[in-house]
Amino acid sequence: MFFPPYLVNHRIVNFFGIRKFLSLHTQLKKIRTLLYLCKRSWIWLSRIRHRCGYGVHSPFAFHFITRVIYEKDAYYAYREIPVWLKKQLQDTEITWQQEPERINRLLFRIANYACPDVIADIGPSTSAAYYMQAARRQARYVAGTDACDFSLSAEEAGLIYLHTADASDTEAAFRHCLPLTTSRTLMVVRDIHRDRAMRCLWKQMKEEDRVGVTFDLYDVGILFFDRSRIKQHYIVNF
Repeated sequence: MFFPPYLVNHRIVNFFGIRKFLSLHTQLKKIRTLLYLCKRSWIWLSRIRHRCGYGVHSPFAFHFITRVIYEKDAYYAYREIPVWLKKQLQDTEITWQQEPERINRLLFRIANYACPDVIADIGPSTSAAYYMQAARRQARYVAGTDACDFSLSAEEAGLIYLHTADASDTEAAFRHCLPLTTSRTLMVVRDIHRDRAMRCLWKQMKEEDRVGVTFDLYDVGILFFDRSRIKQHYIVNF
């Protein structure tokens, strides 16, 4: 928060009650942080029985959970990309939203697993874009704020990342991409539990005829379109 020079004097600050305001603002930030931590702890505890593939009998699903979602290998990109992003922020005027590091790394592992020919990134610019591209450098990367910004063919739809601002935009992008999916397509949807509208949309996505196996990681949802596998929905404590 910026204050003009004439308010720097602590007596003037006290007179206007600004110090009290700053103290209250700091306390509110601490309360919000505490509430967020309590919420995340509750979510983690409520999903504890869905951790590390416990109770998953499908070899395909167990492999994806343990070797992609929970993979702990130290990829080179985990060290290099944050340094590169920091340098880009200092040297250029390019801006993007910073995704949590665990989401960035998850998308890196998913792109590495899927080996897509095309990565479609639908939503605002985020740091996750650089992780997905680093995992599959030979893939063609296309990006847009919504699905209408570019066109894909069914042969090209490999990895699709949906992370739009609200449920209506996410649904529009999903409906646009749905006819383009093949058995090799993998779709990642951000913030599937953000609000009631997104929870309802996630339920509709799972019930789509083209969708096969799905994974609910709370912060993201993952959809496979290979219908040769039995349709199954998994909750993962990520």
